[in-house]
Amino acid sequence: MYRRNTLDSIFRYLVWRLNLAFQAKYPSCSIDGGPLPPGQAARAGQNVVEGGRKFAITEVRGDWCWFKDIFSFKSSWKGGSQYPVCFKCEARVQEPFLYYDVKPGSPCWQSEYDLSDFLLNQMPEQPSC
Repeated sequence: MYRRNTLDSIFRYLVWRLNLAFQAKYPSCSIDGGPLPPGQAARAGQNVVEGGRKFAITEVRGDWCWFKDIFSFKSSWKGGSQYPVCFKCEARVQEPFLYYDVKPGSPCWQSEYDLSDFLLNQMPEQPSC
């Protein structure tokens, strides 16, 4: 494994294949946009199963340490004042979101992310290549 590069390559392939399963069609080109081998090109665009059934991922399992590593979340206790300490809210080492202010009315708890905000705030803009 080399940093995240190895996992990014694996995930890129998995996402491509899972998207094909969701579309329920055989690919019409390779993952990099190139031509398919002759045996696969003959099935390009055809249904994967009869009746056009589609397949979808409904859950990804793992603990937060695993997700933090594989998705390169930005939050970290090592981030200082630049990044939040928490992966779920804006808790920081500076006002007004002090990470040790855990009272019910704390601004930290009021700024909890919804899923799309969470992903936008935590994941890197570009995957490693």
